[in-house]
Amino acid sequence: MGAASATGTTRNNCNQDGRQFPCTRSTSPKVAERQQDRKAMAAAAKGIDAMFKGASRYDAKAFKTAVETIRIHSGERLSVLFEAPVIVEGSKASASIEADRPTFDKLAAELGAYASALSVAADRNPAVLAPDMRMEGGDVMMGGPLAKRKAAAPDPMKMPAEHAFHMMLQTCTSCHAKFRVKGE
Repeated sequence: MGAASATGTTRNNCNQDGRQFPCTRSTSPKVAERQQDRKAMAAAAKGIDAMFKGASRYDAKAFKTAVETIRIHSGERLSVLFEAPVIVEGSKASASIEADRPTFDKLAAELGAYASALSVAADRNPAVLAPDMRMEGGDVMMGGPLAKRKAAAPDPMKMPAEHAFHMMLQTCTSCHAKFRVKGE
């Protein structure tokens, strides 16, 4: 049985494919799983960001764990979580996912590619956040989340890890801008 939260909403455990997810009575197991995955990715990104900003010490194992969290929650897994019906109670997903499935799937794959590049960078740099992992002055963001994207995305394996990280964040922002219902 669920427990009442401070807001009076009953919190239950939803079960999806044998896995338990906290959810409210109005949240479907599918939405609860989406939300849990997104929260795991956001926490991982915050940890990586703290290392790049120097707010926390670089730890290759923690860095690798964080990027692997993002990698396993992106790509095909992300696409599958947003298969039809996309619009379900408690979801902020937009119907435009179904209308523009190729773009959504491409962004999900790009997210995984950037995370994979960061994972390789962690393997190559077990002791320190090496200078070749850092962005240089010429590594420019590519026009913001609403900018037209090049037909071929740059190869994440050929860019500094910090640039791949920023491109990964830009991919998240682009996806949310296009495929998430705006807040009220």
